[in-house]
Amino acid sequence: MPACGTLDINFDCVVLPVDHKPETIQDVAVEIYALQPCGGRGVSQVMPLELKQKHEHVYNKFNGVGQSAVRDLNNLLGEAGSNSIKESKSVPLFDITSFKVYQVTVRYILDCVCYKEGNRPAPPAVALGLSIFDEPSSATDGQEHARQGESEIKPHMNKYSETDFANPKTISSLES
Repeated sequence: MPACGTLDINFDCVVLPVDHKPETIQDVAVEIYALQPCGGRGVSQVMPLELKQKHEHVYNKFNGVGQSAVRDLNNLLGEAGSNSIKESKSVPLFDITSFKVYQVTVRYILDCVCYKEGNRPAPPAVALGLSIFDEPSSATDGQEHARQGESEIKPHMNKYSETDFANPKTISSLES
């Protein structure tokens, strides 16, 4: 019998320990997290091996592993049998250095990974910040970076939805 561990899940300042097998947790690359190739499908419809294969296929195609890199979402997700997503959609990313969660657009995540981390020249229209968490607000609005407009949401406020807050840029996960 494989060794089990405990995963502590926090809900509204209450810790719930859950038994789990550490080998069942999948670490996904940030671009796969943003692309969500299995998004919209029920967990019971995607077996773990199929999920891993879809993620690997999209990862290899996006990053150019054994082939030319592809940045087109329809091409990437269509071949994996997934629905395309909007690049303007924001997803939460945890910054381990600041212990904050930032809302970052799918477009910016993919641009950072494709151009900055992939050591590829970015097109002139693509503006990149110092890190994946430093998304420029807009090329024309004169603001420095998205962090200037950050707002913090305390953990006990997690009962509210994203729409309850005006364009949140940062969610502080450890402050009370």
